[in-house]
Amino acid sequence: MAIDAEALKATAQSLVSAFNSWDLEALMSESWRSPSCIFQVLPLSLDLLPMNNEEWKKYFGPRMKALSNVHLKVKEMIVDEKERKVAIWAGSTGETVIGPYKNEYVFILECGEDGRAEWIREFVDSKYSSDFLAKLENYKSEEQTKSS
Repeated sequence: MAIDAEALKATAQSLVSAFNSWDLEALMSESWRSPSCIFQVLPLSLDLLPMNNEEWKKYFGPRMKALSNVHLKVKEMIVDEKERKVAIWAGSTGETVIGPYKNEYVFILECGEDGRAEWIREFVDSKYSSDFLAKLENYKSEEQTKSS
């Protein structure tokens, strides 16, 4: 059965909705994500290897605690029905202990014949992400020093 553009858009929207719910189980849901899905955070300069579902869950789950009130807003979505791919350009906002969070992403989803995501590439704003993570680590170090 061929997957049409609407089914691909639905898979992409499921990814967006899962991020907006900020719920790890929604992000891992096999309703839109293949059990053999591979997730890769890019650019390659971040030195993060592609991760299977279990590896990504272990990587991403603990990082979710640093953010709250996350909202991912789609700026543009491009669907390639023939190749079963969807590109999403999005921005996000959220709250953290060190102040507001705001990042930019491009997700590229490759979907299987059943319409579920088999490969997800997430390009992050690497400068913003690196700067933000350094500030967050500095905050955590200061908090540990205060409590010692």
